[in-house]
Amino acid sequence: MEEPDPLDPDFSYLFDWFWSMRAGLSAGLNGAEPLSMTEMAHWMTLTGDILRREEIRIIRSMDDAYLAAVAKERAEAAERSPKGI
Repeated sequence: MEEPDPLDPDFSYLFDWFWSMRAGLSAGLNGAEPLSMTEMAHWMTLTGDILRREEIRIIRSMDDAYLAAVAKERAEAAERSPKGI
């Protein structure tokens, strides 16, 4: 089975689901925490929405991209801040 293209308008619901899952996470001392399989399972239980394997892979890829962007933003902010603060 071919994986759905998350940029296809028919799969825009994945962005909604992703942000819904991320909204329930807290940040740790090192910034954003990854979205765990347990969190996804809890989200499915609470919402009644069921994730297929392909959707889980896409959401995990989205989360990887999100975490990389957050880490890059934190690193750039650290470079801009005065040293020693």
